[in-house]
Amino acid sequence: MVRRLAALGCSGIEGVTRRIMKYLMANELGIQFNWKGRYNKVGFENTTTMNIVLEAAKLNFSANEKNGMQVAWAIKEWLKHSAARINQANKNI
Repeated sequence: MVRRLAALGCSGIEGVTRRIMKYLMANELGIQFNWKGRYNKVGFENTTTMNIVLEAAKLNFSANEKNGMQVAWAIKEWLKHSAARINQANKNI
């Protein structure tokens, strides 16, 4: 699974992380999560899926602490903007 997700590729670690998240989760599922699991949502930080996304992103780029933080930031942003993407898709219909 990690190799398949890493094959999605992109030019930067944040870009590949966003592409992986888009591939793995529908926006309707993304709105049920946040990073820590506060406000009646499920925490994404300690899930197996988070570890898979992190390992897949690091396959394309050197594994270091900075890259891990960039992956986490990209996931947080992706989850945070799930509702906005749903609203935009509904406007376009």
